[in-house]
Amino acid sequence: MMNEFPEGFLWGAATAAHQVEGNNINSDFWVFEHTPGTIFAEPSGDACDHYRLFRKDIQMLHELGLNAYRFSIEWARVEPEPGFISRASLYHYREVLETERARLDKILSNNEVKALISALGTGIGDSFDLSGLRYGRVVIMTDADVDGSHIRTLLLTFFFRYMQPLIEEGHLYIAQPPLYRVAYRNQVRYAYTEADLSRVLKELGVSADKVSLQRYKGLGEMNPTQLWETTMNPENRTLLSVSIEDAAAADRTFDMLMGAAVPPRTKFITTHARDVRNLDI
Repeated sequence: MMNEFPEGFLWGAATAAHQVEGNNINSDFWVFEHTPGTIFAEPSGDACDHYRLFRKDIQMLHELGLNAYRFSIEWARVEPEPGFISRASLYHYREVLETERARLDKILSNNEVKALISALGTGIGDSFDLSGLRYGRVVIMTDADVDGSHIRTLLLTFFFRYMQPLIEEGHLYIAQPPLYRVAYRNQVRYAYTEADLSRVLKELGVSADKVSLQRYKGLGEMNPTQLWETTMNPENRTLLSVSIEDAAAADRTFDMLMGAAVPPRTKFITTHARDVRNLDI
């Protein structure tokens, strides 16, 4: 019995169009479902609504770690009447085929991403080769504010979707730059979160109005010495090792907030709107 699958082995899923797409009124199955006395007693209706949701479904397969998808074409959609070919349906099935490729092409058109791929030396996607990695640690260092969090989520999503072995082998890290500089008398302390700021003030035994408080909006506001001391010095910096679960969570967040589906985004905003404290507009 084979203990290991060969390189390039395809793990995937398969669907039958008439079972998952739904609402194909030109299909024979649709006729049977709406004809009294046939064995098709229960109408398929929307089924899984895969015809509309195929992008989200393919993304879900990707999140599960699958690398292949076999789907079928409902010919009754392509040729709803003898001799008449629906261009709209042909375009739809072409979109299904091009979904993943289009996403990658769009990403590779970004100059910063191309520079990142070139610097790492591993390639991307199906051509990814970890043996070409030029660095033992790849560190994401973004601003400590909301904008920085957004950029970090984008980068984590990128690595999760197209360079996953980098995460699995423990090469990806997140740097922790400070959000606040707290100066009191002859002491300078740094706080990395709002909660950390409260802790620092409590340890100093003072309130916020008694200290010199600087909130960093970006790494560019720090001078080189401060950036080295707080974020880059191996002796006292804090690096968070990224797990595959962390990256998967970032990927889900990105898809929810930036994807085509509106209801999940609306739910997220209405649920968390009252929790907003610092809004950058």
